[in-house]
Amino acid sequence: MSSDATHPVWDVVRAFEERRTLTGSLSHREHVMIAWHYARTRPAPEALAELARGIQELAVALGKEGLYHETLTWAWFSVIRERMERIGVDATWEEFAAGAEDILAGRALEPYYDRAVLDSALARRVFLMPGGGSPGSRPPD
Repeated sequence: MSSDATHPVWDVVRAFEERRTLTGSLSHREHVMIAWHYARTRPAPEALAELARGIQELAVALGKEGLYHETLTWAWFSVIRERMERIGVDATWEEFAAGAEDILAGRALEPYYDRAVLDSALARRVFLMPGGGSPGSRPPD
């Protein structure tokens, strides 16, 4: 696998699969890197399931139960998969990263979700479709 400016993809993925991190926490960039790797190497449903399970188990291993956020996990995975298709599914990490600056900067979901929706307990528990906080809709629980 190709490398990130900080850690090689494979090292980040291996640590994640061992339910540990290389630095004591998992950065947004590393989350994206892992999701990209899984989306590249597994069928989408399996990749998303493995990613979600891994994030949940890593949070427990780090003593941060309750950190998992289902809407963010599913939404980021979907945006990453879509961008992979646009850039090229065989692109290297560096090629993907060059075409996904908004994803790596954490801005790619802004057009789809209001902050209040993402901050809701409901969004942590279940995947909420984009626009779930639009005017006239029931406020999140």
